[in-house]
Amino acid sequence: MNPAMKRHALGILNNYVKQHESRLGVTGRDMLLSSKILSNAIIQSTAIGGTLLEHFWDRVRQCHPKFKENVDALQQTEAVSEDISSRILLDGVDQAKLNLKPIYDLAAETFTYLGLAVRNRGCRAPDGLIQRFSDSDSALNREKALHYAEKTTDRLLRIAQVHNEPMQQLALQNLVIRRDGDVQCPISARLFDPRSSGVLTQIIPKTVLDNSNVLKYLTMFAGPTTANIILHGLSSLENLINIQLGTLVGFDKLSFAIESLKENGKIKYILRDPFPVPDNPLWTEYVLPNLLNDGDEIAFGRGPEGARLGPGPHPRLCNLRLAIMRVFQDSGAMPVMADLEEGANNRYVNCFPRDLLSPHFCDVLSRTLMAGHGEVTYGSLFWEAIRE
Repeated sequence: MNPAMKRHALGILNNYVKQHESRLGVTGRDMLLSSKILSNAIIQSTAIGGTLLEHFWDRVRQCHPKFKENVDALQQTEAVSEDISSRILLDGVDQAKLNLKPIYDLAAETFTYLGLAVRNRGCRAPDGLIQRFSDSDSALNREKALHYAEKTTDRLLRIAQVHNEPMQQLALQNLVIRRDGDVQCPISARLFDPRSSGVLTQIIPKTVLDNSNVLKYLTMFAGPTTANIILHGLSSLENLINIQLGTLVGFDKLSFAIESLKENGKIKYILRDPFPVPDNPLWTEYVLPNLLNDGDEIAFGRGPEGARLGPGPHPRLCNLRLAIMRVFQDSGAMPVMADLEEGANNRYVNCFPRDLLSPHFCDVLSRTLMAGHGEVTYGSLFWEAIRE
């Protein structure tokens, strides 16, 4: 695709689509949410080798019969300004007959299958609460962990390949500790509690493999090379780090991420963009101040077996999560995600899907964004859902 098509896409989103959103009358937190999400998603997807840009133009062509011809014209035109890009796209088009629903659909799918999917680790219990081990379960797990700590690294690597999740998890946690060390959390640089060796944490949650729509979107956003790692590597050491429970709160909520760089032939890991978790004083007052600073190097691969087990998690998985975080931080969509997750956890309405990772939810969200009812909340989506 002509490199100018990225600039044309951003120009049309920042000009014509924003104008359409402005006419809807939405103000406040969620003003211009669709154009902001798509603009940032195109920027980040292109940076990591994804194909979201091509899919954006496919959706644009669906908005009006004349758009196919006009998009072809854009392919032959340098991107000079946002206004000119929009004028070429709209040339000869009766705007009263335009249907921008395909573009709002893509914004809703990005929000759902990219943002919510990576924040959602599938840990909600039937009653909406996070499942927790009892004290006896925790003691049993500690006993098992000590038993696995006595096994050789070769033995642990073999166990990590078996199709038995409890055994696999114990083996992998021991391998991560041997790779990165068990003295301090690599992200907060605080000492681990002597009673706990930290929390085994996935860079990309393995739950994305359970949803074909999420997998399809991640493939489009990240590109085929990273998609292949997602398909085959999420249960491996390359997708895992070991961190403190408090630090996990922010990592799960996309409040910071890890960038992987290559310098002088060596892989480095850098903490990026920590910011407060909304409405979580514990995170803001206790965890955030103890994190490394933005730009600080993270000390993965410093454990006793670091030379053998690798320098840390897979660089492509780290950079994928970083790209996803930046899409939603930079678009201002984080508070919307938090509101929707809280609503889905706490309310039970038969006509509204509690599982947010669904085509039904995407359609309701798309119609809500396009209708411009105001802030996108669980309540506004509910009312849009019952209008069906």
